[in-house]
Amino acid sequence: MGKAKVEKPWVVAVSFVESVRSAKQNRLYWMWIQEIINHITVTMGETKTKRQIDAWLLDMFAPTEQSEFRGKNFTVVTTTSDMTQKQMSQYLNNIELYCPTELELVLTHPPDLYETA
Repeated sequence: MGKAKVEKPWVVAVSFVESVRSAKQNRLYWMWIQEIINHITVTMGETKTKRQIDAWLLDMFAPTEQSEFRGKNFTVVTTTSDMTQKQMSQYLNNIELYCPTELELVLTHPPDLYETA
């Protein structure tokens, strides 16, 4: 790193950076995906992959933003790896509320993951 030129004015900005989702949130999410896969296989006789269930949940509950490029509008879906801890918490809550009513599945709540997610 070079030396700053003292004769030029400098501006230093400090800003708050929201943390990305936590490791515990991520572990809980993938555990729930496996539970959903197992439940769908047993109750509906359908086989789905983790990637398929992840995409399905993202489509339903992930934060989105509208964008435009070269005259075309499109939707940008936030992946779980790009979510803040607050966004991931809301995402997990939405999944937790959806499963009992729509899939008749109550997801497990391991204290070491759930209470801090």
